Amino acid sequence: MRKLIAAMNMTLDGFCDHTVMIADEEIHQHYTELLRNAGAVLYGRITYQLMEYWPTILKDPSGNKAMDQFALAIDKVPKIVFSRTLKDLEWKTARLAIRDLPEEISALRKEPGKDVNLLSKLRHGALACQEGVPRVHIVDGTQEEALLAELFSNEGVGTMIHADDYQQIREARISDVPVLLSMMQQSVDDAALVPRTREQVQQKIRDFFVLEMDGNPIGSVAVHDYVENGTKIAEIACLFVKRSHKNKGHGQKLVTYAEDTARKRGCARICALSTQAFRFFEEKLGYQETDVSSLPKSRREKHDQSGRNSKVLTKTL
Repeated sequence: MRKLIAAMNMTLDGFCDHTVMIADEEIHQHYTELLRNAGAVLYGRITYQLMEYWPTILKDPSGNKAMDQFALAIDKVPKIVFSRTLKDLEWKTARLAIRDLPEEISALRKEPGKDVNLLSKLRHGALACQEGVPRVHIVDGTQEEALLAELFSNEGVGTMIHADDYQQIREARISDVPVLLSMMQQSVDDAALVPRTREQVQQKIRDFFVLEMDGNPIGSVAVHDYVENGTKIAEIACLFVKRSHKNKGHGQKLVTYAEDTARKRGCARICALSTQAFRFFEEKLGYQETDVSSLPKSRREKHDQSGRNSKVLTKTL
């Protein structure tokens, strides 16, 4: 089966605007070689119209060997253009796509011949991931040092399309206990979480879940469940996100995951106790404040003993 190759040239500081720059000799040589080994090139309308410059070089060579060779290569390779507005194409070696992008790609890959080159952004990035590329980064070329900021931080500054486990919530393991304790200590210091010992976390490790980003733990949540008068009730506990990753929606993801876990366990409702984050639960997640009597008896006793005066919030699942 033919390969699908996604290609985009960009400077180290994230610059990729072809309309205000001229690619150098090395770039032209690179893409000439790529095109010579390609069976077809797929374009969106904007990129295709940018490439319509090259037939003019065939008619009136530039005298620059690298540019003139690229013009020959791009002219020879079949070009398939995806557009809802173009009705016909003047370039003899180009045609409008007659199928949707995934269908066109699937058909081309099954045909004998050279590999297929794909040049575009979001939609094509997603397709690249479907075809086996682990990650595609799209960054703003007008932002200074955008590429460096994208690559050398977990959150990045652009848009990442990924097919691998770049970000995931998974069940905690015993080996995670030191990391969990270390992360939670930040909230313990801020009086947002109750201190827990290593033994307490180990005993309840099956209730804990870890949010990872690129293999690095950045948050956690626990789901404890109780039975009260024959009804299962869940509690969200140990909700935590590292300071460097706050205000990016991770807390909401963890709570949503906890709610889904509680539903799978057959819980009718879920509760949360908080001294600082109660507004987050009420305004972002639809929880309602209630009194301590709504807690299961065993949890109510722990609440009374803690003396923290936490607000009790609840939500029907």
